Amino acid sequence: MINSPRKPPEFDSELETQNKLDRFNQRSNAGSMLILALLQMISTVAFSGVMYYGYGIGASLSAFFGGSIAALMSAFMAARMYTTHRIAAVRIMTANERLARFYATALLKVLFTLLMMGILIAVIKVSMLPFIIAYLISAVLVNWCYLLFADA
Repeated sequence: MINSPRKPPEFDSELETQNKLDRFNQRSNAGSMLILALLQMISTVAFSGVMYYGYGIGASLSAFFGGSIAALMSAFMAARMYTTHRIAAVRIMTANERLARFYATALLKVLFTLLMMGILIAVIKVSMLPFIIAYLISAVLVNWCYLLFADA
């Protein structure tokens, strides 16, 4: 009889190792999204301050509302990713389930963003230019910079 090599008992099975890696990745992704939301809020407050000193309170509030939408949606996405981690801790989620949850979260993020923009534009009558510029700074510029420098 041929002796097959045995793994020492202190090593985890491949499935257990993969589950631990998945849990770590989910935790770090949610943490990264929270950091991104915080950076977006900081950039929003900074841009709102510039608008206040340059153009007054109306432009400042419009800029604050515009940037806050992007920050709130990033925080929402972080919360959904964290709950995905909590679900995965209770039961094993397949890759398809995780991907479907991510796409559903992204769709909800887009829908909530459009809904909040529509409400702010129609009800509060924000100034469009500071509103859109603040949203673009927060949603696009901060995201790009975060992706460039996050792992540096």
